[in-house]
Amino acid sequence: MDSPAVHPPFGLAEVLVWSAYSGVARKLILQAKEQPMGAGAVLLRQELLAMFARRRSCTGPILAIPAGLHRWCDGWHFPSWLARELRQQQAGNFPRIPLWRKRLSCRQSGLSGAARRGNLNGCFFVPRRLPPLPRVWLVDDVWTTGATLQEAARALREAGVASVGAVVCARALSPDAFLLNLPAP
Repeated sequence: MDSPAVHPPFGLAEVLVWSAYSGVARKLILQAKEQPMGAGAVLLRQELLAMFARRRSCTGPILAIPAGLHRWCDGWHFPSWLARELRQQQAGNFPRIPLWRKRLSCRQSGLSGAARRGNLNGCFFVPRRLPPLPRVWLVDDVWTTGATLQEAARALREAGVASVGAVVCARALSPDAFLLNLPAP
């Protein structure tokens, strides 16, 4: 079901996508966000582990997009769990990368692409300069406009990461989703 040949948001080298955010995939993701270790989370974990393993280029540290407070459900953050599971599968001893939020942001749901970018502008940071790393992988549940991935990638590149890739469960195609693929004037 995975479709790794998608055009990534500006600032990312590659995005691996398991499915479109619709139908069964959408139901599984919503279930996984609310039910820790439920059937939806376990199935998505298996699918992402298999997709990631098929890609020979998938080496380097793996980390989740830092969650806003509204994203935690009884101590459960689905992308953080997925990132941990992917790290456990990975061969190699890669450093832990601290990607933190400088400030809280409001919910992204319902915001336009421009509003999402403004909401997250300057939101993430890495507290120290990183050793030379060829690629770091971000993990998130849904890629809507790419604003979150783009902002996290910006923070990682400023800290010295050469290339940022992403692994997402699903891609939601919104009307302004492709606006982020253009470099700023």
